[in-house]
Amino acid sequence: MNRVRLSLRVRQAYPEQKPEMIRQTMEGTLERLEDAWRITYEETGEGMTGVISSILLCSDGVMLERTGAIRSTMVFRAGEQTAFAYALDVGTMEMEIRTQRLSWEITPSGGRLDMKYTVGFPGGEAGQMDYHLTVAR
Repeated sequence: MNRVRLSLRVRQAYPEQKPEMIRQTMEGTLERLEDAWRITYEETGEGMTGVISSILLCSDGVMLERTGAIRSTMVFRAGEQTAFAYALDVGTMEMEIRTQRLSWEITPSGGRLDMKYTVGFPGGEAGQMDYHLTVAR
């Protein structure tokens, strides 16, 4: 397991709202598993205190799992729609993701994850996310 520096850039665009750019830099770990890579870090954004995120990168997709004040497991596969539960202390919401683009390249010295997807409530309007994560030792 290697300590790494993560740079996250996410462009969020929701219907009838001005697009927003989120930029975060944080420390985390990069771990090589038998047939995948795992990146783990503590979230630093507003309302995310104490939330631990773990990204599993494997040949058939990406899984983002959050634990703590927010609990969810999101699965991203290019061209597919997946459902997930977004659990907060006040309740749980059912949501959907449709992944339009997904690519990643990771080595022991770092790499990148790029995704473009929509996220929203089943049958409702969705927000468009353009997600870029850079990993460096």
